[in-house]
Amino acid sequence: MAKQEKDLRDELMRVLRSPMRREIVRLLLEQDPAAIGPRDSAEALSGPLSNIAYHYRELQKAQMIVCVHTEQVWGSTAHFYRLTPPLRELPLLEMIVGVNR
Repeated sequence: MAKQEKDLRDELMRVLRSPMRREIVRLLLEQDPAAIGPRDSAEALSGPLSNIAYHYRELQKAQMIVCVHTEQVWGSTAHFYRLTPPLRELPLLEMIVGVNR
């Protein structure tokens, strides 16, 4: 296995230790190619928006998701994300989060 591939796998496993992040990634995979945001995920997962938004920031820091557009909603900015292209095609990711496409 190439070092770059191993580094990607190790980072993926580190970031996805969190059950909430795995659920967010599962939602992103299921909605692909549509973009979704923390508010959508909070509704789907019945979790507090602040908690979900934190996990989105962590996924973005790990370069697993990318913000594809923003919208003004009631005086604030809603962000919408997709998985980064390399991750969308990674079969290991689907196996980790339990999605069959």
